[in-house]
Amino acid sequence: GEDGNGGPTLADHLAPYGERLAMMSANCLNPQPPVGIAFQANWKTLVENTMDDFHGSTVHPDTIHPAVHPDWQSHLVTERHGANSDSRWLLADGTAGWWAKLDAKLRMRRFADEPFYRHTFIFPNFYLATFYGATVIPHRVDPVAPNASVLRWQLFLPTTRLETAREQAFHRSTAAYLIESASTVIAEDCPVCEAVQQGRPGIADLPGFTGIY
Repeated sequence: GEDGNGGPTLADHLAPYGERLAMMSANCLNPQPPVGIAFQANWKTLVENTMDDFHGSTVHPDTIHPAVHPDWQSHLVTERHGANSDSRWLLADGTAGWWAKLDAKLRMRRFADEPFYRHTFIFPNFYLATFYGATVIPHRVDPVAPNASVLRWQLFLPTTRLETAREQAFHRSTAAYLIESASTVIAEDCPVCEAVQQGRPGIADLPGFTGIY
């Protein structure tokens, strides 16, 4: 059915990922401070960048690319349903082993037993990144001006071991490392998006969805 304003229901808008998102959202535990990173680019440029499954090996050759399976093209699975999509990359053996060791120390809460980096995009400006079926990082792209936007994200590192001071310290250091790693990746995206903005000044005039931009 439709909502009271004649638009789609939330379930219809999230389809077919509503149940999966609810399952992932259960792992939004142990929140770290929210992060906002400014881009001198229209919000639609950021959205298109994050939906590009194939830029990991070119834009992120030293960060994302080594973390996923060397034959990533054969182990990348993307499905699209209308404007929403879900992509998953099989982690490299070394990366999966690192997460397994981390899990042994933290006993992470996992929503699924999956050795993937998963990226679930919900139209128009939200995506949820997850690692190893445990860590959850929601992202939202906020328009600021025709040539400016802010990428807002927050790390959640769910664990069942936070009783002792040592466990708490290890959790803090791990979260800080993951936030630094994610920030490094986003810093690599920034000049690419800004170069696209400079090369396509009319992008802000294309049909938008969130506000006037």
